[in-house]
Amino acid sequence: MIFGMQYIVCRFAAVILGVVLSSAIGADEPDWLCPSTPGLPGGSQESETWFVGSIGSVGARMHLIRGGDVAKGEFYRQSDWKPVIVGGRVQADGTLLLHDEQDSKCGVEDECTGSGVLRAQLTKTGLTGTWRASPSDQPEAMRMRAEPAPKCEVAEPKRIFRDPGWPITFEFPAAWHIDANAHTIALLCPDPDRMAYEGSSVSLRMGNLTLGGDLPKEAIISEFTKEDKGKWQYEGSLGGGPESAAVEQRDGLTIIRAVNASRRGYCLVGGYSGLFDEDLVLIIFNGHWILVNGGPQVDLVVKSAAPRK
Repeated sequence: MIFGMQYIVCRFAAVILGVVLSSAIGADEPDWLCPSTPGLPGGSQESETWFVGSIGSVGARMHLIRGGDVAKGEFYRQSDWKPVIVGGRVQADGTLLLHDEQDSKCGVEDECTGSGVLRAQLTKTGLTGTWRASPSDQPEAMRMRAEPAPKCEVAEPKRIFRDPGWPITFEFPAAWHIDANAHTIALLCPDPDRMAYEGSSVSLRMGNLTLGGDLPKEAIISEFTKEDKGKWQYEGSLGGGPESAAVEQRDGLTIIRAVNASRRGYCLVGGYSGLFDEDLVLIIFNGHWILVNGGPQVDLVVKSAAPRK
């Protein structure tokens, strides 16, 4: 499954969450419009940790934030790269009791408990426990060790995307996961926090030009237009009027960059997560259009893009 293909952005979730937790949250207020797991207590000492290890026999990664007796986070298995958002309480003996987050509209007091239950104990080096996806499933052992936060902006080393169904090739970070089909590509940084709140780190979507060589009237590219003198411009969905777009010609590619692009963000389980800047680039060549959008790594993809030979 490809998450958030229509809305891909640079990484602001952790930054915004940190600001919200430290300056705008009361103990009895939601800390964030998504997810709606309990808000961290105001004035509490928060800690944030990333983990890598396994759930059952499958490799997995997890991100966890704790404050007072509240804990919340996200994890995914490397077999499907689908993040699960969890939240709940730290018990008196230090055990984490977290439930999966399934609905952004339930209240803080309800804790939005789903059928999935994560029970775990923090250790000096990581986290051990069990994950039970539903009452009918058997608990699976979780064995995690702490690791540094994944560096989504680091571009080294790189891999080259080359697929017979796509007319271009490009580079992307080797540590990232790529999910591609006939019309869309999602590039996922291995950070579960970013995946849960923002979806893909970079996305590409492809379509065909009209027989006359013009852009079709599709909503996803409708903000790119030409003014009367033939110059490209971009009119963001959040208003403000059209602005001139930067245009580059390279190796038969027409590369059109939007200026001051932004969008409204929504997390995986729904709910508004904030207003984000994004890099948005439209590539036109050989009867095709390809829209590339996301965070800082959009530049790596675009600069390395070339017609497939």
